[in-house]
Amino acid sequence: MRLAGLASVTGGDLSRDLIAGAVTAVLLVPQALAYALLAGLPPEAGLYAAMLPALFYACTGTSPALSVGPVAVVSLMTATSLAPLAAQGSAAYWQDALILALLAGVMLSGLGLLRLGLLTGFLSYPVMSGFAMGAAVLIVLSQLPQILGLRLNAAGDAASQTLHLLQALPQTSITPLAVGALSIAALLLARNALPRWLTAAGLPEPVTATACRTMPLLLVLATSLGAAHLPLHGSLQLVGRLATGLPRLAPPPLDWNRWRALLGPAALIGLVGYLEGISIAQVLARRHRHEVKANRELAAIGLANLAAAFTQGMPVAGSLSRSVVNDAAGARSRLAGVVAAVLVIASSVVLAPLLETLPRAVLAAIIVVAVLRLLDWRSLLRVWRYDRADGLAWAVTTAGVLAVGAEIGFVAGLAMSLLLYIWRTANPHIVEVGHVPNSNLWVETDRHHDLELWPQLLLVRIDESLFFGNAAAVQTFVMDKLGKRPEVSDVILICSAVNAVDASALQMLEDLCESLGQGGVTVHLAEVKGPLRDRLEHTRLFELLGRQRLHASVATAISALASPPI
Repeated sequence: MRLAGLASVTGGDLSRDLIAGAVTAVLLVPQALAYALLAGLPPEAGLYAAMLPALFYACTGTSPALSVGPVAVVSLMTATSLAPLAAQGSAAYWQDALILALLAGVMLSGLGLLRLGLLTGFLSYPVMSGFAMGAAVLIVLSQLPQILGLRLNAAGDAASQTLHLLQALPQTSITPLAVGALSIAALLLARNALPRWLTAAGLPEPVTATACRTMPLLLVLATSLGAAHLPLHGSLQLVGRLATGLPRLAPPPLDWNRWRALLGPAALIGLVGYLEGISIAQVLARRHRHEVKANRELAAIGLANLAAAFTQGMPVAGSLSRSVVNDAAGARSRLAGVVAAVLVIASSVVLAPLLETLPRAVLAAIIVVAVLRLLDWRSLLRVWRYDRADGLAWAVTTAGVLAVGAEIGFVAGLAMSLLLYIWRTANPHIVEVGHVPNSNLWVETDRHHDLELWPQLLLVRIDESLFFGNAAAVQTFVMDKLGKRPEVSDVILICSAVNAVDASALQMLEDLCESLGQGGVTVHLAEVKGPLRDRLEHTRLFELLGRQRLHASVATAISALASPPI
């Protein structure tokens, strides 16, 4: 484990980390309970997942502010992955959750050790945002039965959950509805209006921020005491008995059939959990000019999941909301995560008897308010206006998550994103260019007028690397232009944006040189990058062109071919 970052904490940074860890723990305790219930697990599973996993990340990760533990999206994916295999509340269900954490941890740690963190960069922003939005809707739908006092199965697609809710509305219980609605109102008030009110009253910003961030824990404690002393137990579903103290250390069951069934869901859970964590870690790192190492983060979050698997927890990831709070509270090193984990351990002992009378409607309210920030319709509209293809990938991902579930929806969005990438690269930007007089600029002839052109020359700029998928498009473009300009004797392919040419594209260029040469048209290449030129020197294309038809710049090509030259 890498402990250097913890050992070097001194002075003012130590006090900031202690405060940040305490503030984060205040938010972590109620969220851990809530996300465990969202995953269909006993509440203590969430507390266990906030103990040793957070300590393991603090010793191995690279982000000072990232808070690792239970998160909403991963909890939802855990519930949907386990629902077909075992009944919620059964021992097999919890054991399967441990297997999920173990497999996800092994996969992430393996990717980190193999230094494959760069592969996660292929997941596009529209896919991740669309997935988060769809998951947020499913999470809200899954928590409404708790707030309405209904005993419904929270699994399934959005349409079936909505239909079941509508059918069961006449059985709504007033007490949990009132508790849940008031809890949501209090949390939204603390997030949006209370900071302005306290600031206007003259309170300093640290006091205002602390008061607002402690609202979830204060709400938990107040409603627990209220439910314990008022005759409301008949209509309210309570958390019930909690195990106290440290979790039992034990490996997940070695059942290969269950492992095989959970391998695919575990891979997706691990990937989504890692991406959720690394994205917020990178944002905070840019803000404070820290360095976040992708491969180290893979291994660290993988080890955190392994710790959860052996301590009766659940799959974990980096939390957006808690990390932002941790950073805003002044975290300067990963010691803040250690402090938060230690306080969670203490809370599991001290607060467990009180939390047993906590209404589940309150935890549902905490989840609903936490995921509302994921319903980012404005970003979707901005993406749609900017690029309809990316907007389509976002929409397909969201619709897939809502229609068929988080895992299949994520895969559908990923497939759509890859198809769009292939479509874009298969339709490269190819333009005919001309010279702007008295300058070194070469611009598109269909966008600009009064350009300097030469009747005998065709200047074509290719703004994409060439591969088997787009080679034919280049050939077609050149042939179409030559068909309209029979006076052309030389074609100059400007390759300033071409980083690579695969074997299929190389064959296309060779064929183009030969076929046009037979018709009296000579092909030239200009501005070929050094590494690509080195590779071309050992090909038949280089023999066909010769060094005299490989030009360092467009200007030198024009000077050699134009009459008069530039």
